[in-house]
Amino acid sequence: MVRSLIEKDIASINEINKENGWNEITYDEVLSNPFNKYLVFIDKDKIKGYLCYALLYEKIEIVYIGVLKEFQNKKVASSLVEELLRISENSKCENITLEVNVDNKNAIKLYQKYGFKESSRRVGYYNGVDAILMIRE
Repeated sequence: MVRSLIEKDIASINEINKENGWNEITYDEVLSNPFNKYLVFIDKDKIKGYLCYALLYEKIEIVYIGVLKEFQNKKVASSLVEELLRISENSKCENITLEVNVDNKNAIKLYQKYGFKESSRRVGYYNGVDAILMIRE
């Protein structure tokens, strides 16, 4: 099941962030940004993944998709992206963009599966590794 983030989800989000080497977040940070929204994937009362996106008027930018390592390649990220696509259709969004590490082949395949196309590259964006800017119209 995919739903919006609530305060009690923060510990699980931070567990995912820790596994991925990302910074922890607080619920105050979540509330203080009027543009960022969070979706969580829950199965058997456990958060297995989340997606953070920014809704910027007629555009959406995927900020993060994080999935616990033991649940990667088990359709968690797909479910999150599918829910975001429903949201984008309901909000009459013009496009969805994201940046992905050129070495993250699984993520690139996931995005391509949902119609994202490479639009440009950011040289050295991730500590010397290129980022691919992808867009879905």
